[in-house]
Amino acid sequence: MARSILVAETFIKATQAPAGSGDDGAALTLMSTDMERIRAGLRMLHEVWASVIQAALAAWMLYNRLGLAFVAPIGTVVVCFLGVAVLIHFTGDSQRAWMARVQKRVRLTATVIAGMKNLKMAGFSAAVGDYIQTLRVKELAAAARIRMITIVAAVFAFAATLFSPPLTFAFTRQALDASRMFTSLSFLALLTAPLSRIFQAVPELVSAFACLGRIQAFLEREPRQDYRQVLADMKRNGDKIGPDAGPHPLSASDSEQTQPAAVISGGQFGWKADKVVLRDINTRIPQSSLTIVVGPVGSGKSTLCKALLGEVPFSRGSVILGARFPRVGFCDQTPFLSNGSIRDNIVGFAPFDDERYADVIEAAALRFDLATLPQGDQTNIGSDGISLSGGQKQRVSLARALYLQSDLLVLDDIFSGLDADTEEHVFRSVFGPDGLLRRRRATVVLCTHSVRHLPAADYIIALENGTVVEQGTFAGLMASQGYVQRLGLKSPSDSEASSSSERATPRTNLQERPPLLPHTSPAGAATRAPGGNESRQVGDRAVYKHYFKSMGWFLAASSLFFATLWGFFVNFPTVWLTYWTDDVESERPAHSRAYYAGIYALLQACAMASLALLAIAIFIVSVKRAGTSLHQHALRTLVRAPLRFFSATDTGVVTNLFSQDLNLIDTELPDATVDTLYCVFQALGQAGVMLTSSLYLAISYPFLGALLYLVQMFYLRTSRQLRLLDLEAKSPLYTHFLDTLKGISTLRAFGSVPDEIQKNARLIDSSQRPAYLLLMIQEWLNLVLDLVVMVMAALLTTLAVQLHSSSAFVGASLFSLISFGENLSGIVTSYTRLETSIGAVARLKTFTDTVQPEDRPEEDIVPPEEWPQRGLIELRGVSARYE
Repeated sequence: MARSILVAETFIKATQAPAGSGDDGAALTLMSTDMERIRAGLRMLHEVWASVIQAALAAWMLYNRLGLAFVAPIGTVVVCFLGVAVLIHFTGDSQRAWMARVQKRVRLTATVIAGMKNLKMAGFSAAVGDYIQTLRVKELAAAARIRMITIVAAVFAFAATLFSPPLTFAFTRQALDASRMFTSLSFLALLTAPLSRIFQAVPELVSAFACLGRIQAFLEREPRQDYRQVLADMKRNGDKIGPDAGPHPLSASDSEQTQPAAVISGGQFGWKADKVVLRDINTRIPQSSLTIVVGPVGSGKSTLCKALLGEVPFSRGSVILGARFPRVGFCDQTPFLSNGSIRDNIVGFAPFDDERYADVIEAAALRFDLATLPQGDQTNIGSDGISLSGGQKQRVSLARALYLQSDLLVLDDIFSGLDADTEEHVFRSVFGPDGLLRRRRATVVLCTHSVRHLPAADYIIALENGTVVEQGTFAGLMASQGYVQRLGLKSPSDSEASSSSERATPRTNLQERPPLLPHTSPAGAATRAPGGNESRQVGDRAVYKHYFKSMGWFLAASSLFFATLWGFFVNFPTVWLTYWTDDVESERPAHSRAYYAGIYALLQACAMASLALLAIAIFIVSVKRAGTSLHQHALRTLVRAPLRFFSATDTGVVTNLFSQDLNLIDTELPDATVDTLYCVFQALGQAGVMLTSSLYLAISYPFLGALLYLVQMFYLRTSRQLRLLDLEAKSPLYTHFLDTLKGISTLRAFGSVPDEIQKNARLIDSSQRPAYLLLMIQEWLNLVLDLVVMVMAALLTTLAVQLHSSSAFVGASLFSLISFGENLSGIVTSYTRLETSIGAVARLKTFTDTVQPEDRPEEDIVPPEEWPQRGLIELRGVSARYE
């Protein structure tokens, strides 16, 4: 529930962000990495209050058994709590610093993936890759601090558990026979175990609240302010109309026919508070006419387009619309295209109309292009339309604006990337006397460098150095000896004659178009992650070998050694207590209480040291080595991947590899590794301790192992698939998130934001289902293992009674059995988490193994040292294709 609400609200807030605010990466990090930290922390919330109640009851029972000695474990707990309280002071800042590093890397990686084509063309891909790797190293360094805090918190938690028994037994004045010793030990476990959970939960909760604070700060940011006013609203409210603008200012007395579509008065617009792009703008946009905005590069044409849409964050003056335009057909200078089919991009959320669709396809000169594509208009164009050329992107974007049937269209540089013939066809079909928009009597603002179309304009606005240098009709401006006159264009009559001559010239590439392909077989680029099928298989040895190799074999062996020490030192003290009780119950005790309590405390200290070394080896050293190595290999593969890979794979899917999967490798994988080693070796030690009461119990171990194997196989087969489904269900969510934020200006102009919010809600629902089912089967597992422990307890008790076993060894066995079931459950769940999280390593490994680089050794030709001798490039028999 919390994830659904927070992700939905983060998306809604991101759609309200001002253009150019740079919130895309922040929103993506908040809904992915931060959300996982919040989920993990909130799951511990109920553990805290329940553990407090359990600890209070256990303290009362311990008092009844040992008297005032029960204060010793409480004092130990208080000291440990003070240590954790000191750590809390550093946790929040460390968590925020780490998340900021993650956010910076993920944001840049997502941007690089989306713009890889341009980076490769410019030769910057390798340099950008090196920079991202540097960010990754800094991110892991920032993460090491929060992990060390977590380890110290765990040491405090286990200190309360491990040192409370020796301190309690050292200070008690009661005779510690077997009955009192092991019942008290059980009460101590009931007291310290919940307190240990509280200490371990505190850093998680603090981390979760730190992430919640980041989300709250994001949600409290100032939204985009639409500074535009509508004349009808101003009339109704009695507002004063601004100063006149242009030859025909907007006023309350204008008739509907003569009233301009928009007027800008005293406008100043900029993308930063201290940098004004347009100043002193006073102009108008005539209604039902073609207004062309011209000017040199950097004169502010695109900013003027965004100003008409209310998208420039810093503005002064007034922008008054003659009518309310709920939907504006907008073509950005850099076309925004979502990852989907061509038809889906053109139609969007509007109902499909065959006739209208055919008209816009013809007007945008797309019929021939669609006929050459294997799936026609159902061809998937990839993220940012990477599989299309620049001109095709512009025409698909134009077709989408035309299909909207809006009364106002703002078109920014739509002719860039078009050859002269195609440009002429599009202009005549869309803006000509019989063009599509002329027939609709739509108001059009066209910003362009193609000044040859100025004679066809109804109104012209010329910009230079961020201001309007002249405006008016073509005839009037040609007579004014200004900017337009200096362009040396033909008169309207000459232009029309030239156009008639061009129309008489046959153009097979534009007029003789094959029919549009039917919309039957939706297909396109594969959107699954590379190696998706392989990642569904159970983790094999090759994946584990790859992971161990990335961390270092010596480190892996050292971790196993520390885990073995932990299993011995955490269980042997229970056996040591049997020696103590036997000595107490003897007629002449051989050693004092201090002797047994001291060695008991020493064994507990060795256990804590072993666990601390295991945690440092995995959480600090292993994460740094494996995280750096795996990211470097995946990033190198990404940078060297051919362009066909980016046209065939979703941006969200690839981004998921570098965000969600790396987050699994950094957090859940080491956590699952430590938990698995912790539970396995502790359970093995407990199984050995239980044999001290009766060796006949060993007969049940093979059956127990077989049962656990079957339960594990059944649970693992289901839970691993659900976990993979959970990860895969998030990819469309991330893809949609990225697409929406990249094209937010276009979507706001089209009025599609409410539809995008609904789509995001549907994707959230889909991504929640696997997570819910995964939690349900975890509850099933706990029930099954509790029943197994119940059977073992009955078997152990029966054997002890029938065979008249030693009371001390029976007490030790029953005490070990208390947490044996919890460790069995921990083995299955943590191993399943390990198998699932190792899937992230499998996906990265498959990604690096299957994506062939574009600069393969057999394809590279190293030129001689004296090359080039001449400034000449010669192509001989070259063929190029993506597939």
